[in-house]
Amino acid sequence: MTLSTPERVESSDQERGNFKAWIVNGIERTDSTITLTMNAPHIAIALYENQYYVEVQSDESPAQGSGWYEEGSVITISVPPEAPMTGFWGILGAKHRFVSWTGPVSSPNSPTTTVTADSSETIYAVWSEDYSGAYIILAIIFAAILILIVAAIIASRKGITLKRDSSSTALDSLNLRYSQGDISREDYLKMKKDLEKV
Repeated sequence: MTLSTPERVESSDQERGNFKAWIVNGIERTDSTITLTMNAPHIAIALYENQYYVEVQSDESPAQGSGWYEEGSVITISVPPEAPMTGFWGILGAKHRFVSWTGPVSSPNSPTTTVTADSSETIYAVWSEDYSGAYIILAIIFAAILILIVAAIIASRKGITLKRDSSSTALDSLNLRYSQGDISREDYLKMKKDLEKV
């Protein structure tokens, strides 16, 4: 007589039985299909191990640990402690930081932890947003821009002052020459008019 049983019995998409062995008259036989000689009464029992699907989800970074596990298995699940943001804020250094796990884990606040497969579970990684690095970079950029603007204003004002000083010095020199009789009144007035245009 041949006895056969499926390798796997699906209870749901989250729970299944995985064939372990036949127990025939108290003796374990690991093949799922066995042959018995019917020369006496036999007691045959198919043993299955429960398996559960543990799903590990994370919105910000890939999570490790999803899969089918035998009942009672201790599973290690993990995510990185931080993940970079995308787009403008990511360019400036903003990050997502791991906060905790939701679900029956051994260390909820650690990015790497364990969970016991006593039932099917969906475990989520919770994240927070950290803009501190981006704010520092923005502050440095704005400070640099402000320094450049102030420097440009100071430089332009110094240029105006130098121009005025040079005009005043030339006029003083012209007045001195006229008072000493070095130039005529006509030349003096013409030169003064030219200096005032500058």
